[in-house]
Amino acid sequence: MEKKYVTYEEFGAIGDGVADDFAAIKKAHDYANENGLTVLARDDAHYYIHDTKIDGVVATAIIKTDVKWGNAKITIDDRDISPAKGDDTYEYAHKPIFSVTPDHDSVRIDDK
Repeated sequence: MEKKYVTYEEFGAIGDGVADDFAAIKKAHDYANENGLTVLARDDAHYYIHDTKIDGVVATAIIKTDVKWGNAKITIDDRDISPAKGDDTYEYAHKPIFSVTPDHDSVRIDDK
């Protein structure tokens, strides 16, 4: 039977609300995007995101496939991020943590 989903834990997430899970979350979405798979979060997990740099570059987790977060929690700890120019954290403040960008065309639904 072919696998239809991936989990954050398969890519190293701990989900304890303490360990920084961003790199694992990004890797899971990258893999899911490449393979057309759903991402499935663990129901009792508490994913923590603080540092979004990977290999010295501020990264964005791009979401192109279905995600089932269920009852999982995600905490984004941005207390060290400042939008002030000249601050070392400026690059963090101007790059999204998540970007939902499906491969298919958008469909506009109008209220009538």
